Amino acid sequence: MRRNEQKYLTRLMWLTMLFGPFIWSIFALIEHFFDFSFVFQYPRTLTTIIAGFSFTMLGFLAAIATYFFSLQKYRFFKRWVSDGNSKVFFSLFYIAITCLFMTFLFCLLVFSKAAMWISFKLMLISVLNNVFQLFLISMLIVNMVGHSNREGDNQSED
Repeated sequence: MRRNEQKYLTRLMWLTMLFGPFIWSIFALIEHFFDFSFVFQYPRTLTTIIAGFSFTMLGFLAAIATYFFSLQKYRFFKRWVSDGNSKVFFSLFYIAITCLFMTFLFCLLVFSKAAMWISFKLMLISVLNNVFQLFLISMLIVNMVGHSNREGDNQSED
């Protein structure tokens, strides 16, 4: 991967933070034009669930980081790192960790009286970002597991 492609893809990873506001805008348009409301009866209960999700996904990302250490012996992984793909991936990884912490902070703010509703909306937007980012990371990891299995099978045949 060329350096300018790497910079472009890294910048593209930052756009994953716009997924939540985009989906929220669609929900707002549905509420406005179709007289349909997304009202949550127990926002604090949902907040507790989302806070648990945030910390669980942080653990998932930590497990992925340790998985990368086990891939260092494979040729495809060394090629992946030398091509610059790892820099793009780890920029998404960093963004996902940052967004998960932001989601957790919004969860904490929901329990304050002053900023409950705006924090609740920001938390929902942020969790949409988290789901999208974790989906991208998971798909990349599934792809890498497939590569390691194929390369491991090829090495065992030799």
